[in-house]
Amino acid sequence: MKKTTLILASLFVLTFQNKAQTVTDIDGNVYNTVKIGTQTWMKENLRTTKFNDGTVIQNITDATAWANLNNLYSPPAAMCTYNNTSNTDTIRTYGRLYNWYAGDTGKLCPMGWHVPNDAEWTILQNYLIANGYNFDDSPTANNIAKSMATNYGWTASTNSYGDIGNTEFPLKQNASGFSALPGGLRYGGPFMWIGRSGNWWSSTSAGTTNASNYTLSNTSSSLAHNFMSKGGVGYSVRGVKDNASGINDKTLITFNVSINKKQLTVSGITIGETINIYNLQGISIYNQKANAETVSVGLPSNGLYIVKVGATSVKVVL
Repeated sequence: MKKTTLILASLFVLTFQNKAQTVTDIDGNVYNTVKIGTQTWMKENLRTTKFNDGTVIQNITDATAWANLNNLYSPPAAMCTYNNTSNTDTIRTYGRLYNWYAGDTGKLCPMGWHVPNDAEWTILQNYLIANGYNFDDSPTANNIAKSMATNYGWTASTNSYGDIGNTEFPLKQNASGFSALPGGLRYGGPFMWIGRSGNWWSSTSAGTTNASNYTLSNTSSSLAHNFMSKGGVGYSVRGVKDNASGINDKTLITFNVSINKKQLTVSGITIGETINIYNLQGISIYNQKANAETVSVGLPSNGLYIVKVGATSVKVVL
């Protein structure tokens, strides 16, 4: 009898899952993250009770005491929860509210992360606008709010076409993965607008008493940029990963910027390097390669501008 040998080949199928990256703060809170363009952002609001060196952040529950932070010459870093809740699920969802001074310590976010500055918020905004995240797919206007916001938690709106609170364009809702929730704010003593607005600090100062912040509203289709009191306003905080964009307040500046009246002069640059100048709305008002080591640019009005050469940026005020 002829012997037949049967050879069986086994097929192994390997499945690789794209697991979400996380970061953990000093309290042990774990945050999901999302990569948007060149940046990596937390997908959740910060909820730590300590700085990353272990120092406890002052928790101010009293309305008068919080409101008085506006009146102090050098207010302390402070935090609270919306309506002073101790409900862990609510805190897990919306995070805590911090005054600007908490972020200004440079120790609020986990090591390797920081409170984003205006330049980094601008990079996020410009990336979303240019890459199809406007609700109407426009490549220029700032209509990115719906793509940044979760599809739950927001108060319904019939105010305007493309608002976060409207049901139109469901495929755009949170398309970016930023996962913004309307955690409200504390303005002086009172809490307000949970369900209606999400508000986040920028690390960028705007004078002695005010600082930049960014807002999403249920009745708006855009990411708004505002200025509020550093001391007595409580906003949410989103961390951005260090060196994700090459721009942060501690970047070594390798060029010089000076202003004379409405003329901005950039010096100490390499011929051929690209100079970008943005206004606070994130609109580029100048984008040219340097044809000399010193370049002068006329500015349209007074205000704060971001000058970027290569991967380095600096803020200037006219």
